[in-house]
Amino acid sequence: MAYQLFAASDYLVQAAVQLLIHGNEAYIREKLYHGLQRLTGALHEAVRYSPRPDRFDFSDLCTEA
Repeated sequence: MAYQLFAASDYLVQAAVQLLIHGNEAYIREKLYHGLQRLTGALHEAVRYSPRPDRFDFSDLCTEA
């Protein structure tokens, strides 16, 4: 499952770099949206089928200073 998460995040980064070069905002938005869906879906599946879903609790990282 970690590979799917890595692949999805790499897709987003590579898509952003390549698409920003070309400057088509609608196309960029569509591709980044689909990439984000892939990343969210992979994370959802990781939590859903994990024997230890508590490993995916990142709420302490999102605290404001």
